[in-house]
Amino acid sequence: MTQEKTSLAQRYKRLETKRNQVLERARECAKLTIPSIQPPDSFDEQTALYKPYQSQGARGVNNLASKLMMTLLPPNAPFFRFTLDPAMIAEAGGDTTEVESTLAEMENILQQSIETSGERLQIYQMLRLLITTGNALLYFPYSDGDITLKVYRLDQYVVLRDPLGNLLELIIKEQIAPMAISDEAIRSKVLSQKDENKTYVDLYTRAVLDDKVGKWLVTQEINGLEISESSGEFELGELPYLALRWSALPNEDYGRSYVDEVIGDLRSLEGLSQARQEASAAAAKVLIFCDPNGTTSPNDVAKADNLEVITGRATEVTAFQLNKSMDLGAVRESINDLKQDLAYHFLLNSSIQRQAERVTAEEIRTMASELEASLGGTYTVLSQEFQLPYIRLKIQRLRDAGIFPEGSEAIDPVVTTGLDGLGRGAELDKLLGFIQGALGLGSQASSMLNYGYILSQMAVSSGLKPDELLISPEAMEQNRQQAQMEQLGQSIAPQVAKGAMDGLNNMPPEAMQSMAQAMGNIPPEAMQGMM
Repeated sequence: MTQEKTSLAQRYKRLETKRNQVLERARECAKLTIPSIQPPDSFDEQTALYKPYQSQGARGVNNLASKLMMTLLPPNAPFFRFTLDPAMIAEAGGDTTEVESTLAEMENILQQSIETSGERLQIYQMLRLLITTGNALLYFPYSDGDITLKVYRLDQYVVLRDPLGNLLELIIKEQIAPMAISDEAIRSKVLSQKDENKTYVDLYTRAVLDDKVGKWLVTQEINGLEISESSGEFELGELPYLALRWSALPNEDYGRSYVDEVIGDLRSLEGLSQARQEASAAAAKVLIFCDPNGTTSPNDVAKADNLEVITGRATEVTAFQLNKSMDLGAVRESINDLKQDLAYHFLLNSSIQRQAERVTAEEIRTMASELEASLGGTYTVLSQEFQLPYIRLKIQRLRDAGIFPEGSEAIDPVVTTGLDGLGRGAELDKLLGFIQGALGLGSQASSMLNYGYILSQMAVSSGLKPDELLISPEAMEQNRQQAQMEQLGQSIAPQVAKGAMDGLNNMPPEAMQSMAQAMGNIPPEAMQGMM
């Protein structure tokens, strides 16, 4: 008896049970920070979201996401570096000036593509998801030759990993309109099976690693119908899906968020903020009590104008007082302490600036850099799991579009990201620092410098083409020889001219007349006057 094939919808539900606890934890983290990042189940635009009693969580997430965005994708500055394989350098005989120039041009094209693609918005949303929920999925689709990004929340996909954390399988669940289905046969079947009360249908996309062929197999289904034209294979490292995690623990399919690490402070701050707000509202309520057995009329008290004299006793009229000022003061101090701790966790500017009347901007930048260094481990993980695959996929798309310069197809660059790949500007700083140190050692050290190679590397590090700025060694030698000849000619010209003048003065009249005829019948007197 043959076993019935499991549909992608059934497979998704099976893996969904392992994700439910992670999803609930992510929703709690979002509830205390930005609830719309990971909304509750069955959420739509008409659903009212939870409103936190404090904004420190939202400020922290947005601030940390902005700082990571500036670090991972700095504007107008490359965060990656192309280098050559040592075997390729040896094959070129050590002369890699032309190849380095091509690599620099490729870097400029890739950086320009990042700046103009509009992908920063999706990447910023991805960072907020990672910080809050610990998980996010990026998809790099083809769209008319342009590169666009799509971000999926944790409630839109499921994954399966091995104990080491390597991705083995992922399934995405999304809703599309039936008319968006390109396959006409499948579209007609889906429309015939469609529930009239539903506007959209569920589309399942699965990517699974096939160990036998060493490739990723991608399939799509709608209502159990496989879309054959969407099926495909991808080499290892070329899968257009990036299942990212903030931090990972062994034997876990999903990551844990940064908010989850400080959830205790957020819970305490939320509870104290709610209590203080409710107590403050109660304290702000004004009520006047009159003794029902007294002689003072409540109507007279309510209608009396300022400084008006009425009949009654002051002891019979009292005002409602909460008398919780000391308790609210203790709550306020606890809230301030929690806010300060969370400010340090989320690298808010208020935690960096010291309490003083005058604080220099350089001091703030220095302390901010020191605090951002505390996230160096996270930056390293994101550089390997996000930056490196992101750049490789961008390279693949640009090569497929034929945008890279001619001859770059034969170059297989080694992509460096993270702290070692902050761009060729860092190489230029190192080079200038080395030259300055060498010149400080004296003329003997400066004479050992290879200035031709230094100028070439300075041009490459600046993103310029050395062959357009610098002349070749042959042309430089030819110019040197020509300059020497001109200098020699200028030094001996006065002597030659003086010798010629002396010879003309001592020339007999007959010879002078013959030379004058040869020079155009110039009269000897005029020739003598010229001399």
